[in-house]
Amino acid sequence: MRWFDRKEDSGNALAENENGAVLDCKATQTRASVSKTQRRSQTIRLNTISMKPKINYSEERREKKNIYASDYGKLGIDIFFSLHNEPVTNPMHWSSLLRMAAGKGVEMQMLQILKANGNVPQDYSQDGDSIKIERLGVPISMKFDALGKQSKLDTDDITTPETACIDINEGEPVEIKSINNKNSFDIAKYENNEPRESYVGQLAIYMDALNKERGHLFVSSIDGLNYFWFVVTKIGEGLYQCGNTKVDLNKEYARFKAIYDLKEITDELIWEEKYKIPLEEIDWTKLSTSAIGDCRNGRKVIGTENKWKLDYSSWKNRIVELQKAELGYNPSEIELIKSKTAGFSSKKTLKTK
Repeated sequence: MRWFDRKEDSGNALAENENGAVLDCKATQTRASVSKTQRRSQTIRLNTISMKPKINYSEERREKKNIYASDYGKLGIDIFFSLHNEPVTNPMHWSSLLRMAAGKGVEMQMLQILKANGNVPQDYSQDGDSIKIERLGVPISMKFDALGKQSKLDTDDITTPETACIDINEGEPVEIKSINNKNSFDIAKYENNEPRESYVGQLAIYMDALNKERGHLFVSSIDGLNYFWFVVTKIGEGLYQCGNTKVDLNKEYARFKAIYDLKEITDELIWEEKYKIPLEEIDWTKLSTSAIGDCRNGRKVIGTENKWKLDYSSWKNRIVELQKAELGYNPSEIELIKSKTAGFSSKKTLKTK
């Protein structure tokens, strides 16, 4: 049990037992087992180290009855669980709420900038009612970040695949997104003319709902140092392109319908992304040395290509359970990984089986 004073001269003390529970006790009770010098040392230590607060945060979830445009590209099992009000197993951490709030604040300021630049009506508000369309018998709800007004946008200072001056037509939807400035990989894809498919797909659904041939994607990192403008164009029936990214709403609407009509979960949903690929099936020579190092130290699990969607799922633990797997690698798996990746730093002696 660890003891430490609230104040050096206070009548009470705090104690933390082996389970991490904090107990309120009389200072006189501590003197029998902990010396005054030790308590003073612990008090000084608390004043000189940084600590991460443990804060209880309960995520409030609304009942979901419709598919949303923002569901484009999401795990099918996540959509199914949302529609059937499955209790979450991995609720949002309070620190993630701060990150989301920061991103939302940036997006609201981006909207104000477009208004000031004359590209969005001054009286446009995101607080209106959501609109709903039906595709293949499936209700799909959405709210637009912004609707453009007839104007021009000078893009000299924005990396864009379009011309230096872009025409924005009346009523064209504008999707506004903030991105993590620490994700250099994500930013590099925008610089290479490859906006995220889920953003393009969501905007394409807006365009379909409004019967528009064009839409606009405005993206900025939260720190404002990286910003991009892309034009999304309809190139066929249900087909849209933004930079080098193409989406097919015909396929996505069909997927929505298949999920919406389900009454019970299916193996197809459970195994859409595999959390843990059997170690015998992994070609370690194709992994980066950092990924191998993380696996050897139990910080990373190798799954299918889009396993990150599962890692961020509010039902991650439930999905892993349905796949009859266990979270992380156990000690015997780590030993096997180490035996298969001996010499991984040079990759010259890596075993492929």
